[in-house]
Amino acid sequence: MRFAIAAYIIPFAFVLNDSLCLLGDLSRLPLAFGTILISVILLTNSVASLSSSLVGHARRILFCIAAVMLILPGLQLTIIGIVTGIAGGVMLMMERRLERRVISGSTG
Repeated sequence: MRFAIAAYIIPFAFVLNDSLCLLGDLSRLPLAFGTILISVILLTNSVASLSSSLVGHARRILFCIAAVMLILPGLQLTIIGIVTGIAGGVMLMMERRLERRVISGSTG
């Protein structure tokens, strides 16, 4: 059920972005498709993540904000979404690195 959120978000993306409906400038279609694809991945990760740490909750919030910003039209919002998604990705890498250290420290 958690992955079904993408099915509810994609129709809004089509309404908010004319390029996805093949209206207007077709040269913007690859960018629009890419941002929607990334936003669905970020949103699914923010909803379906199994992490319960404080860093995990902050990362999930950042991914959710980034996904919404990428869906909304406008260059400024897209840039904010990309920066927020990168910040969430950095937090994800830090969380995974910390988990590896804890696991390797407890076995050796």
